[in-house]
Amino acid sequence: MQAPAGQLDQEGTTMWSRRRDRAEDAVRADAVQAASALTVHLQGGGNLVPVQADGVALAAGEVAFADVACSAARFYGTEVDYPTPASGYFEDHPTFGRRWVSNGRLDARRRQEAEDAALPQWRDHTAARVVLTSTGVRLLPLRARE
Repeated sequence: MQAPAGQLDQEGTTMWSRRRDRAEDAVRADAVQAASALTVHLQGGGNLVPVQADGVALAAGEVAFADVACSAARFYGTEVDYPTPASGYFEDHPTFGRRWVSNGRLDARRRQEAEDAALPQWRDHTAARVVLTSTGVRLLPLRARE
């Protein structure tokens, strides 16, 4: 049984995100097929055909050869941001009264998660417009000002 849109299923995903993932998979398959066809065309001696790239300011003499939508991400690491408050719980001890009992295992897990999150990895996943020109590639993330 499927969960209604907006509600979580057993895997913790929403139905909307599953539909989006299927759409992204279909677009990715089309992109792979188009890239393979272009590779065969160019390796066979074919030339790139100029295309119209509306909304992109090209330099004088610069020609656009492809204008496609794809996904983009950046690969980088960050500084470790360790969690500051120690984890634990209050205990009502018969001899010592109410006291704070630290949880070393949880603290260690939280420190490890912070270190893992800081490792170099793909981040900032976003949709982007890619324009291949005679001088290079222009990557224009969607909803970016420039």
